[in-house]
Amino acid sequence: MIVRMRKLLLLGKKGLLPSLLNFLQEEGYFQVESIEENHLPNYPDTSHSQDLSELEARLAKVNSLLASLGKFSPQKSEGNPMPLEDLESKVWDLKNGIAKKEEELAFLSSYKKALDSLLPLMKKIEDSDRFSALGLVSSPRSQRELLKLKESLNSVTQGNFQFQAKLVDETLLVAIVVFLKKDEAKVKQVVSQSGISELVLPSFVEGLSAREALSEIQKRLNELPGQIKSLKDELDRLAQSQGYYLLQMKGDLIDQIEREKAKALAKSSNFLFLLAGWSPEDKVPDLEKKIEEKFPDQIILERLELSEKEIHKAPVLLKNNKVFKPFQLLLGIFRPPRYDRIDPTPLVAIFYPLFFGLIIGDIGYGIVLLGLFLWAFFKSKREVIRSISLIGILCSAWTIIFGILFGEFFGTVGESFGIHPLLLDRMHDLTPFLIIALALGVIQIFLGFFIEVFLSFKNREKKEGFEAIFMVSWVSGALITLFSITGLIPPSFKMTSTFVGLGLLFGGWIGLITVRGPVMGIIEPLSVTGNILSYARLFGVGISAVYLAFAANTIGGLFSNVFIAVIITLIAHVIFFTLGIISPVVQSARLHFVEFFSKFKYHEHPGREYKPLIKTSRKGEQA
Repeated sequence: MIVRMRKLLLLGKKGLLPSLLNFLQEEGYFQVESIEENHLPNYPDTSHSQDLSELEARLAKVNSLLASLGKFSPQKSEGNPMPLEDLESKVWDLKNGIAKKEEELAFLSSYKKALDSLLPLMKKIEDSDRFSALGLVSSPRSQRELLKLKESLNSVTQGNFQFQAKLVDETLLVAIVVFLKKDEAKVKQVVSQSGISELVLPSFVEGLSAREALSEIQKRLNELPGQIKSLKDELDRLAQSQGYYLLQMKGDLIDQIEREKAKALAKSSNFLFLLAGWSPEDKVPDLEKKIEEKFPDQIILERLELSEKEIHKAPVLLKNNKVFKPFQLLLGIFRPPRYDRIDPTPLVAIFYPLFFGLIIGDIGYGIVLLGLFLWAFFKSKREVIRSISLIGILCSAWTIIFGILFGEFFGTVGESFGIHPLLLDRMHDLTPFLIIALALGVIQIFLGFFIEVFLSFKNREKKEGFEAIFMVSWVSGALITLFSITGLIPPSFKMTSTFVGLGLLFGGWIGLITVRGPVMGIIEPLSVTGNILSYARLFGVGISAVYLAFAANTIGGLFSNVFIAVIITLIAHVIFFTLGIISPVVQSARLHFVEFFSKFKYHEHPGREYKPLIKTSRKGEQA
């Protein structure tokens, strides 16, 4: 149901505006609106933009800190809140410290890997007076560059050098060049021009031999993980002690920003302000009473009459009973309906579980689903999970009901317990099942058209209303004519029904051509026929569910050992049911969102969501 809204105008002394906005935010059911008419000459508050930008900058800083702190339990700690600037400095010091040490760890690990491979090659010439060695590191893909380097070294040393390379792993290739000390400058120049990196030891092991450097690097590698852990532990302690206060500060800043934005929507003179907004009509008397108590004889509240334009623009708040409300979750993927249209939530709540149950239609599966959704409902405290669970409980109930009507308990297992169809056997009565599916389609499509007729004439959009009437006439005529031809109407009425059917069919068709034009007048009836035939999905997916259950039982029956047969049957049922549960969810939703909603043009008349000025901690309560 769409809650009736009332547009209000608040007038008072300019200095009371901040207090009033704070009060309205505490109450949480007044949506501030910009005032298009110039009731007062406006004197903009020059401090507003500066205040807002400062608050938004501070909020960005808080969000950045929260992201840096990572996960924490948002519980009030015994410690005192730190000033934001001090906390920011502390957090960034810790984060930079961790980043630097992790970078050093990775850097030294790669060095150690290279030195481990080069050390056996270097130790023979490390103490030589005549020879020098140079370590190189490269990617295994740099084979061509290494060949060019060897050619250049051969040229500058007249062949007086040795070159050895070793593949350490898929990312690292190390090499050593041994040469005469007198050629050291030439060799280093060639290496620097080659694009191959020289292995330069870290500064803290400079001057040490390769063996001594490796020992020092290993010592540092042993120290770094403990130091990194210590810094991370300190960051975690900081998150636990300050995270609660940061979240509180974030909420306060968001509330202040919302008030500043609302303040910008008000009109004001040197002495007075005007503030317009929307409130649910049933809340207006309470709001009026509380304003009088809080601001006695200081604020004037005026109820405004709505123009047709304002009715179209009124914010939309949906309010349904406990059974229907969870289905608002399904409609949450779309914009809400326009204020002067209808809330289809109750209709979805009736048809969606019905379609779901018709497709699966098995007592056993229904009981399993019911158990799972009941467990989720009572186990979880999250509103979303509980809403999904309530939808699942209703779907499970209809699954059990249709399971009784179809005589299905885990497929054909129910026959062993004396369970038989009360309505039809889906495995054999295919035509009646298809007729039921299509009949549900006709009912829902007609319901959609009737809704459109009602809304169109109510909102003085008569063209769309006549279009819906002509479409109903065309579909009714086509059905009556079909029933007459196929003998579903008694022979005594056959001629009359045929003439009536053809009259409705051609009358509706001519009306559609008149309203929509010759092209769309031909296309639209064919489109609606396709929409009705789409409800055959209920038949197709339902039959597949029956045969999957039958297949699971057949697979289990292939084994002579009873225990193995039962286990295999259970496994097959679990697999097939898990795979098959998606189709009822998707197909039922599609029939509503595409076939049904398009008939009363739900997607063509979107509204805007009701967003009252409310404390961050209380957002969602108005729903």
